[in-house]
Amino acid sequence: MKFMKFIMNGALRVGTPDGATIETAAEAGEGNLFLFGLTRDQVAGTRSWYNPRWHYDNETETREAPDLVFSNFFSPNGSGVFEPLREALPDRR
Repeated sequence: MKFMKFIMNGALRVGTPDGATIETAAEAGEGNLFLFGLTRDQVAGTRSWYNPRWHYDNETETREAPDLVFSNFFSPNGSGVFEPLREALPDRR
């Protein structure tokens, strides 16, 4: 199923360089886009050395975000509700 994106006059689209954003750029013009993240080729170029665990181990704010989610702060009555997310992570903590 294909979803169309809606942009109002003067709107800025913020997104990653994926298919939907590329389609929007073709219609709205690249001057209306703010892209962040890596391209497909850039991601492929990092596969041999990139270790996402490094960010958790070395960046306090990066570590605090998942730790807060998994502490049940956001689900005080549903202990373990985010456990499937934690189990989906390659290096569980």
